[in-house]
Amino acid sequence: MKKQTFFILFAICMIGQVFVSAQNTGSYKQPQPTQIQSNPNNNKNGSIVIFVAHPSLKESKANAALLTEARLIPSVRVVDLYINPKKDFNLEEHTQIVSEASAIVLQFPFYFASAPSQMKKWIDEVFYTFSQKEIIRDKPLLVVTTTGSEESAYRSGGRNMFTMDELLRPYQLMTTYSGMEWRTPFVVYGMSTEQADENLATACKQYKEVLLSLLTTQRSTLVRPAKKTVPKLSAPKNKELTPEKRSID
Repeated sequence: MKKQTFFILFAICMIGQVFVSAQNTGSYKQPQPTQIQSNPNNNKNGSIVIFVAHPSLKESKANAALLTEARLIPSVRVVDLYINPKKDFNLEEHTQIVSEASAIVLQFPFYFASAPSQMKKWIDEVFYTFSQKEIIRDKPLLVVTTTGSEESAYRSGGRNMFTMDELLRPYQLMTTYSGMEWRTPFVVYGMSTEQADENLATACKQYKEVLLSLLTTQRSTLVRPAKKTVPKLSAPKNKELTPEKRSID
């Protein structure tokens, strides 16, 4: 009798557990996937991408101030080429970024008559692959650079002998060869002079206006690509050594 009673109670308990388990299963809800919020600055259309090359951006005054102003424009995206200087550039990622942008800006301190090494590396290894392709064709390209010397030093007979337009001609050739539209360079002079703060304050206000102009109708300052056939350029086979460190901003 006791055994029968035990088995009856045991069966009732098991049926009860099955019933509770079924109820819990029916009320269970699949967890919703977490939504990934996109960066509002990464608009696919009508956007500007700024590729900045500065070895010490956190210590910079001029270039950092310009980028602060640029980021006030919702459609501006900034890509720091020195974020991982020892790693190769992600070509697929950069291709996507460039294809989504309507204008490209190359920003850097004027570094010993040129740009810092990462900008040169990016042009050779990444930008070169875009040349004469639809993802950059007819898009405007703007060079933005800062100098230590005053503007009067960059002229014929001046201390640096050449104008900035002349010194930046290789970038204009690169732009023309790639089928892009060359814009007049935006140069911030005198970052090592007594007028540095004044020059920078004025430049920051102007920079925002210049960037906004890239998103509107082409201005008269635009230099259109040459219609004549441009000789094909060849990518360098050997990587150049990084130049010695110099004081820049």
